[in-house]
This record gives sequence, structure tokens and C-alpha cells, in this order.
Amino acid sequence: MDDVNQGWAGLRRRLLSTPMTPIDFPAHATIAHPRTYKRRTQCYAELAGHHAGGTVWARELLFTQTTSNSFTILRRFPP
Repeated sequence: MDDVNQGWAGLRRRLLSTPMTPIDFPAHATIAHPRTYKRRTQCYAELAGHHAGGTVWARELLFTQTTSNSFTILRRFPP
């Protein structure tokens, strides 16, 4: 991914400022499963009636386990 105008870098700096801990990690999207996500009720309430629209293409799909200090890939799904 090319970040010609540094928009992605600027967004990462703002989103990952204190108290978050920035890490060197490529652009990605996180999808939380509604049965296991602890804040699902709040999430549903905030997103009710919203539609992001558009098309998203993924190069890779990973099943991960994330803790407060680690990120482990449990399974990789081929394209």
C-alpha cells in the first residue's frame, strides 16, 4: 500500500496515541464475532441503522488470538 500523502500514517498516529501502544503492523481490519465480543450490545446500539457500503477486497483472512500483550495467528485461510 502506498501512502503518498501520509494520510494513513497520520491516522495511525492519532488512533494509536496514549493510552494505546503503537506497533509496527500492516493495515488491517478487525471483525469481532457477535457471540464472543464482550461489548456486543454497545456495538449493536451504536451501529444500528448504519451501512458502510462499498466493496472490500481482502488478500488474506486470519483467525487470531489477541491478548493485552500478544497477537497469535491460529489459522490462515487461503485466498
